[in-house]
Amino acid sequence: MGAGAVLRAGGSGALGLADVAAGRIDAYLELHINLWDVAAALAILAEAGAVVSPFMQGDGPTQGNSILAAVPGIADALAAIAGSVIPPASLRSS
Repeated sequence: MGAGAVLRAGGSGALGLADVAAGRIDAYLELHINLWDVAAALAILAEAGAVVSPFMQGDGPTQGNSILAAVPGIADALAAIAGSVIPPASLRSS
């Protein structure tokens, strides 16, 4: 909050991720979400050029995982604040 974030609870992780892809919000963070809520969003976010944490690593596909999706300009700073791991800028697709 001190960095300017605003808490928003929309009730749907899938919709929050779609909002990032559509440019309606700058970022979305969920501490635990399941594959059925993010499967389509992962493809949509990639096409939109968003930076997304590696949801599919570890037990993500079967047990769920945290997810951070953000516009590229704030992804690194937000990941540092949230303690989230995102791909380094050098490994992101352009």
